[in-house]
Amino acid sequence: MTDTKQETTIGPTRAEIRKAIFADVLSKYAIEEPELFSDNRDPDLVQARREIAFRLRKAGFETSHIARALHRDRSTIHYYFDSLEQENSKDRSRLSSRARVLPEEVRRVIEEFARLKNVPPWRILSEWITERASYEIDRARAERAA
Repeated sequence: MTDTKQETTIGPTRAEIRKAIFADVLSKYAIEEPELFSDNRDPDLVQARREIAFRLRKAGFETSHIARALHRDRSTIHYYFDSLEQENSKDRSRLSSRARVLPEEVRRVIEEFARLKNVPPWRILSEWITERASYEIDRARAERAA
């Protein structure tokens, strides 16, 4: 008697994930695959490539796989990631400098939340700003609907 094990896949395969990411980004930017894979450095195409790279990375793909999927050199993919880190660093610096002008009591609350969550204070400030903006957007939509 032979036991045959059937492997069951839980969730989508890597190929399905890659295909879904590509389809979503191509649709979002209203571009076709040949444009994406071209040598064209149009800012929208570059942004689409960067978004695909980041989403693939978040999904667990290695840099070499991302480079092959986008028909790019690995150094280009590294550049995408490095440039984002530089942008994030500038954002962190800006938020940190803004936090210094907050009232002392507010700054202490932010620092305490950051300590409890084990994250830098600029991240708390960023989250709170984002939450407030989302609240204002929802409120404005509700007012327009009323």
